[in-house]
Amino acid sequence: MQIKKLAVAAGAAGALALSLVTAAPASADYAPSSGDLVGVGSDTLQYAGDFLADGDHLGDSGYNSQGFVNKWVNFDATADANARLAYGSGGQIGLGTGNVAGSSVYCAPGTGTAKGTGNANTNSNGNTTCQLNPTIVLRAGTNPVQRPNGSGAGVSAMVKDIAAGAAGGNIDYARSSSNQLSSFAAGTANTVTIGTEGVYMLAST
Repeated sequence: MQIKKLAVAAGAAGALALSLVTAAPASADYAPSSGDLVGVGSDTLQYAGDFLADGDHLGDSGYNSQGFVNKWVNFDATADANARLAYGSGGQIGLGTGNVAGSSVYCAPGTGTAKGTGNANTNSNGNTTCQLNPTIVLRAGTNPVQRPNGSGAGVSAMVKDIAAGAAGGNIDYARSSSNQLSSFAAGTANTVTIGTEGVYMLAST
């Protein structure tokens, strides 16, 4: 694939994230072919990539609607179309903070604090967790890998992919909410800034 590796960055994008909260319905992820463009990383920027690749909720078309042989595959950081983490129902928190010894506290979908099987059914001295570890297939014919969730995870995955050399080549860009070019070996990646925006915090007086 004749595409340079990119660490796609955006300045603090608070308002951008708010403007991209509407997403298309979730569906099974496509397993990219060797010629497809593949990206992972930031949840803040995932919808910017989704809209460019597949179009937006207003009906504007994206790259993949043009009929090109190769697709643009922008893997979301989160498995849910509304940027929620994936959770298993019926998992058991166990004896976490505030729980009474011997009690059983079960997670409902959308709760839980750490990654795990999502199907735990025994008490523990910590959090027997309900959050799942969703996976993706970066290229058709390869094994599933844990979905990189966040700027750091996406950049880390791409650094490892580059280091794998001929055995890698599965990730073409990583979305990041800050410039993380320093994470890469010299000459192995470039940056493209897709937006800059100030973020403001309000405090009570």
